[in-house]
Amino acid sequence: MKYLLAFLCVLNCYTSFSQNIDTIPTHNNTNKYYETAVNYMKSEKLQIDETNMFAWSSLALHEASIQSVNTFNFDNVNQLCKELNNIFYINSNTIDNVKATLNKYGIKLILIQKLEKTPIDGFSFWSGNNPAVALTLRHTRIDNFAFTLMHEVAHIGMHLKKNKEKSFLDLTTKDLTNTYENEADSFAQEKLISNTC
Repeated sequence: MKYLLAFLCVLNCYTSFSQNIDTIPTHNNTNKYYETAVNYMKSEKLQIDETNMFAWSSLALHEASIQSVNTFNFDNVNQLCKELNNIFYINSNTIDNVKATLNKYGIKLILIQKLEKTPIDGFSFWSGNNPAVALTLRHTRIDNFAFTLMHEVAHIGMHLKKNKEKSFLDLTTKDLTNTYENEADSFAQEKLISNTC
């Protein structure tokens, strides 16, 4: 019950919510939303409120479920990365341009304010027939935005391709032994920093 109440509090604060209450996911131990929300790397250093983590990730899942975007094709990920790099380089109206580009390539983008004790940078998952990325924008720097987004695109192109039931909830502190996270970091670095530098 406390998870549902936390989720409802987030929805109340989230101004773009306009859906019927019947579309809100419910909580039980077999609920996919709950399993996704608690499937994150735990750290001794971070203070994490599991109720807020559940609420934030549930809101991301819900917001993605009501978005409609083009058809996604895994073969277009490299071209997408090139277009995103151009947007980052120009750095004008960046968020709107990124959202339009991701939508054109069939990826849903959700921006949700960080809740207390939810040190989330990004979240990638499959929503309906499309991949989705949720970001907190905890930092207002282009380098952090670009890296976090490319990191989530890596999860889509490398990891969700193999398993659409999987999701990746990335926290501020990285687990250096996590192969998925290391691969996504390497992908983001390679796509953002040219080999000719």
